[in-house]
Amino acid sequence: MKIKACSWFILVTLLFMILSECSQSSSETPATLVNTAHLDHLYQEIVLDSLPAALIYIYADHPDYHWVAAEGEGIACVDDVARAAVFYLRHYAYFQEEASLRKARKLLQFVLDMQAENGQFYNFVYEDLSINKTRHNSRARADWWTWRALWALAEGNSVYQTIDPGFARQLSESIEKTLPTIDSLLQHYPEATYYQEFIQ
Repeated sequence: MKIKACSWFILVTLLFMILSECSQSSSETPATLVNTAHLDHLYQEIVLDSLPAALIYIYADHPDYHWVAAEGEGIACVDDVARAAVFYLRHYAYFQEEASLRKARKLLQFVLDMQAENGQFYNFVYEDLSINKTRHNSRARADWWTWRALWALAEGNSVYQTIDPGFARQLSESIEKTLPTIDSLLQHYPEATYYQEFIQ
């Protein structure tokens, strides 16, 4: 009986030690498995129209991952910047990291600066930050980069309503400029596509 009691004591002691070690290890584990290092590396702050903005470099080549331009396109595009803005907005929403909120705002400023008079968006900028207005996948038209810009603006508008109402208004005004294009697409869908009606 004494042997059995002793065995139970040893078993309970070992179990306690294991659980204590697990608890200690889990407390040292990072709070998130999301690794933003590569995206942060592609993020670059710039100035557009005297306002702080940021872009996401399109490519970074192995093995040193230095930024490189895409021939004929440029160094950054609304397509990537908009998605990065959405990521940082959601990262802020989950983890309340102010750095993510600041990055999202500067990326959204880039998106705002890429909007054309017709309410749609150019896609690429060259190394000197001038807009690529001629390439087929950079013209201001109703294409995927315009819809991704709209997505980012809508997400940003929701977040900044309480944080920075003035900036939220800018985002809202930009969204409103896209509405005539959306209305026209809906009126002609499915007979007309952007290939038929909206290439400029």
